[in-house]
Formats: sequence, structure tokens, C-alpha cells
Amino acid sequence: MFSQKVENLFKLLKNQRFCVAESCTGGLLGSSITGVSGASNYFEGGLIAYSENIKINVLGISESIIKSCGAVSVETAVLMAKNCCKLFSTESGISVTGIAGPLGGTIHLPVGTVFIGIHSGEHSYCGRFKFSGNRFQIQQKSVETALDSFTLLLEGITPYNFHIV
Repeated sequence: MFSQKVENLFKLLKNQRFCVAESCTGGLLGSSITGVSGASNYFEGGLIAYSENIKINVLGISESIIKSCGAVSVETAVLMAKNCCKLFSTESGISVTGIAGPLGGTIHLPVGTVFIGIHSGEHSYCGRFKFSGNRFQIQQKSVETALDSFTLLLEGITPYNFHIV
């Protein structure tokens, strides 16, 4: 489904390796990457950090950040990407955290709210998105946006709705 996007990404990576930390996409991002031949040349691995416990105890995000900012936030998305790079010893990392629904939304974070974090080199970026559709459609849109955004950053373009954090 995302093979052309992944192939385009691989062409830009050269000798750089990357990793992913996923929450609401539940492995779809990693699966999309490993579904393309040659992934082992660029992709170190991924972590499905679905629970707050894994975000805290494996990714090393402080409990105070999770409590004060939320598991679905700019701060958490950025730390997921950055700490994933440390965990996997890679130059770049992509993270996705959000509310795929149909349950779990609030007034401030409705279903479809997704934060995508990217850490590359010495810089971290994050974008907040509001996707519509059912659970799987929200997950698919999240993966597509994460792949497109990382590709743009590798091309030297700051993606729409992303900010350096």
C-alpha cells in the first residue's frame, strides 16, 4: 500500500539508518517499511509503545511528562522519536501517537488527533493532525503522513504543519 513512498524514502537515506516508535498505529508504520525489499539496509527496527508503561519504562519518557502533557502530545511524540533513536542507535526516528478511535477522544483531543514526531540529526520536529474516518483509516493516514513528512525533511523541506521543537 505504501511501497512507493517507502522506496522513495530509501533513495534519500543513503547510508542513514532509522527507527520507529508507534502507539496508535500499532505496528502499521513498521510493517509498511519492512514490506519493501531492501528495508534491512536502512531500517533498524521499531517499538510499539502502546501503553504509558512502555513509553515510560522502555522509551524513557518521564512519568511527569506523561502526566502533565499527556501520552498524546507534542512533548511525548518528540521524546518517542528522540529516545527511540537512542534505544536503536540510529540517526533518525519517527514516532506516532494519537487517538484512532472510535473511543478515547475528548473535547481537547478528539478522535483522529495524531502527533507525528521526527528526530533527525540534532533536530526534532512535530506535527499535530486531525484525521477523519474509521480506526484503520486514521491509522493509514497517520502512516502516510509520517512517511511523506520524513521524506520531505530528508529533502530539506519542513513539512506542512511541522515545527522544530
